[in-house]
Amino acid sequence: EIALGTLNIYNVFTLSSCHSINDLDNLLRTLCHGILAKTPIEPDDEQNAIRQVVEYINDHFTDPDLSMTWLADRYGLSTAKLSMSFKELTQISPSDYLLMLRMEKDKELLAQTDETIKDVSAAVGYYDSSGFIRRFKQYASITPLQYRHSLKEGEK
Repeated sequence: EIALGTLNIYNVFTLSSCHSINDLDNLLRTLCHGILAKTPIEPDDEQNAIRQVVEYINDHFTDPDLSMTWLADRYGLSTAKLSMSFKELTQISPSDYLLMLRMEKDKELLAQTDETIKDVSAAVGYYDSSGFIRRFKQYASITPLQYRHSLKEGEK
């Protein structure tokens, strides 16, 4: 049985009112909340699980095999519930949080060591240094090597 609110979300006029990715994101979150509301999880248990997820990510962000699917399974949540609840509690998605931790550690390693870019990428959980470089550039708007050079230029 589909609730009336869910049908309204699937209404073509409601969908066409999405003028941005953020509008669509909000609409999909509303839909997911409605769906997930049918699978009761105690709020305190859910918040405790999310706090444990945050702690686990903080302690294991350098693990290249760390994934949202694995975390959801470990803490008894669906990936959608993990993502929504994490964002509600922390104001950031779990994958963005993981990326932020990795990138900040990257910056620290680039500033304080002479390790190669490949070694820095491996140290924070990337198997592939080219993927790391691409993500770093998305995050910092410059490549890791440009970042390192800019720090050295600033020291002069």
